[in-house]
Amino acid sequence: MALLEFQVDEIFTIEEGLRSLREEIGQNHSIELINIPIDLIRKWRPLFTGKKVTIYNNLVDGLPPDIQDLGKEVFSSVKMKGTLYGRIVNKGEIFLKNKIY
Repeated sequence: MALLEFQVDEIFTIEEGLRSLREEIGQNHSIELINIPIDLIRKWRPLFTGKKVTIYNNLVDGLPPDIQDLGKEVFSSVKMKGTLYGRIVNKGEIFLKNKIY
């Protein structure tokens, strides 16, 4: 018999989740972006100013020039996929000092 344990700390609507992320990014100095859409990174670019940013990228051609200067680029060959309501979608994570989204 296997024991399975998990904990859900917070559940957000999409709008609440994005607002919470913006607030947390504003309060943190070090940020890791893993498989986050380039369009969202461009939109939130002002939030990353003056912060230590690491972007984990699985694009074969590398990051676009307008994103490269944000921080350190780390190449990852893993494409993260998941299923949402029966559709295959890209997954990503944002690591902050003590939280993962």
